[in-house]
Amino acid sequence: MSAEGRPERITGSGTIIHEAGFILTNAHVLGSDKNMMQIHGGGSYPRQLVVGYSQYDLGIIKIDADEPLKAMK
Repeated sequence: MSAEGRPERITGSGTIIHEAGFILTNAHVLGSDKNMMQIHGGGSYPRQLVVGYSQYDLGIIKIDADEPLKAMK
């Protein structure tokens, strides 16, 4: 919640790097207490941290989508 009592929306970016739901993102996104990730053109999914490298501001998360995702080539 924001200081005004409104729900907060945290936005970020990431790239799907494997159809099984692995997403490359910024490490500072991993520090959010939000456990759900919404993907463009899709739904919201629980996210799991795979690895984070704060010194490079990179991280990998995993979502469990209902079907294979379109990964970057």
